[in-house]
Amino acid sequence: MTRVALEEGGSGYIVSEKYAAEHKADFLASLTDYQPDIDFWTPSPDDIVVAERVFRQWIEDGAKDPAAVYPEMGAHPENFSPGEPEFQQKEMALIAQNYGRYARQYAGLIVQGRKVILCNYFAGLEANPAGSFVFMQNVFVPHKGIHFVQGWFDPDAKSCSKLVMVGLWQKDAEDE
Repeated sequence: MTRVALEEGGSGYIVSEKYAAEHKADFLASLTDYQPDIDFWTPSPDDIVVAERVFRQWIEDGAKDPAAVYPEMGAHPENFSPGEPEFQQKEMALIAQNYGRYARQYAGLIVQGRKVILCNYFAGLEANPAGSFVFMQNVFVPHKGIHFVQGWFDPDAKSCSKLVMVGLWQKDAEDE
């Protein structure tokens, strides 16, 4: 994995195309939207700096208005249970508040001919982000203070989508 310095002083790790291809089954298992025709590419450090900036802003925007991350919440609030938008908004605010605690990994995916960057963030887990990709399905244990955040960054559109939050900060607070 290649280390890249991020603007706020932290660092992230770029997953090579070769590594990702060798672990294709794990990548497929980790994606919430199953994509059997997935391929891989290696993002540049510049790609990652932009992805990090946009991803963080996306989370911060969601902390103000969850429809910024989940547009369907704004368009069709009747399709969500009472309190769901507020819960998602609070969770994104807690992610933003704890942002510096997350280790960060970035893998280039090619999905239906489109390049995206899988942003894989985790906190509360003793794992070396430089050593190997941390697959959520292999290490997540509920109620153990482990937090995952994943999303896709589209480098052409400079936008994010497909937010996944596992190991919610709110749930940890309830368990204390």
